[in-house]
Amino acid sequence: MKGTRKPIDWEAVKGRLAASQLALDRALTVDESRLQDIYRRRAVQLAQRRVHAGASTTGLPWLVVTLGAERYGIALRDVVEAIPFARCTPVPGARSELLGVINVRGEVRSVVDLARLLGLPKTEEKRAGYILLLRRQGQEIGLRVEQLEQVRLLSFEEAAGPPSPYVKGRSEGVLLLDTAALLERMKDEG
Repeated sequence: MKGTRKPIDWEAVKGRLAASQLALDRALTVDESRLQDIYRRRAVQLAQRRVHAGASTTGLPWLVVTLGAERYGIALRDVVEAIPFARCTPVPGARSELLGVINVRGEVRSVVDLARLLGLPKTEEKRAGYILLLRRQGQEIGLRVEQLEQVRLLSFEEAAGPPSPYVKGRSEGVLLLDTAALLERMKDEG
């Protein structure tokens, strides 16, 4: 047995539709006083961020990456793109630090394993990691790293006897890489 349906109250439906239309019109209409209030709150928030940043606003931006327990900085101006590492096409007869090549939007790029290049000991667990596309003076390579940590403003401090010809200094426990030396090595060997 079918239940009896209530008849549709068309006047109530029209009333709900009119109320919805009115609410939509209010939401889409620019209320200058409300807009000015939002701008003021955003300006205060942005000003507070700058005050909290304080002394850390000196230095140059560096992308901090990790390899095992070590942290390295790469000048942000030299980083074109960071992409997840999936795989490389090996190059027969290539040096051990050259993982292979990848296709980046129709262009072939060499990918170097930074850990091998720096002579770091092999780790048992090898994560997929990332490829940083670096460009300087028209030359571009991919650099495989384990993790991307953060972008930090670091002041360059000359390191006494850097552990590698590719490290030009350190700052706040981060070894700062010399992108020009990395690219020069690949140009000489490639």
